[in-house]
Amino acid sequence: MPDRAASPEPHRSAVLDQLSYLVEEAEMLQRVVVRVPVPLQQARALDGLSLRETLALLAALDAGVRLARLHALARGHAPDLAPPDPAALVAGANEQPAADLIAALIAARRRLVEAAEVLPDAAWERGGLGLLHAVTQEDADYLRTLAQQLFDAQGMGA
Repeated sequence: MPDRAASPEPHRSAVLDQLSYLVEEAEMLQRVVVRVPVPLQQARALDGLSLRETLALLAALDAGVRLARLHALARGHAPDLAPPDPAALVAGANEQPAADLIAALIAARRRLVEAAEVLPDAAWERGGLGLLHAVTQEDADYLRTLAQQLFDAQGMGA
């Protein structure tokens, strides 16, 4: 009997659905973020990042680090998995309007999803699945933290 590996398609579909959901979550946050007073957007949370810095970090990760990793996999190369320097990715974010930061995040997230959707099968098998699954888990944590910051900033958490 031939040794057949399980089809990666259900896993790929699930990860793509999760990535698409992260776009939707960012779009929902967009309506709330812009209503938060500027001082609260710039205040650093316990993890050390402000709301604006978190938005900038996610946009920079998607637009640069994660997209570059997907492109490397698509070309058959090993992606650079060195952790990026968050401080460098968020520099100056507190001086940028929150509306611009969330718009950049949504655009970067859409480009990441588009790149993932056309990622060749071989790239999924060489690490694309694990890489993108990690993105969904990491970003779900960031977005959950952002949602809590927004909730607290609006005085609803008291």
